[in-house]
Amino acid sequence: MRPGDDEKTEVVSGVKVTSLERTIADCLRTLSLPAGLAVADSALRDYGLSREDLANFVQAQPHARGSR
Repeated sequence: MRPGDDEKTEVVSGVKVTSLERTIADCLRTLSLPAGLAVADSALRDYGLSREDLANFVQAQPHARGSR
């Protein structure tokens, strides 16, 4: 995580983690297309995240490292 990301994290079982949306967005930006799609699809199916919520989160970060 980069400096300044603390407001986007929480502690789970003593480990600092990012939100589900942030984790998926990071995976979409850094993994290959097939791998990123698999992560996003799994999260949408298994965690009840809506496509709209994920799209809104990703679009709200247009200058994030790895964005295309």
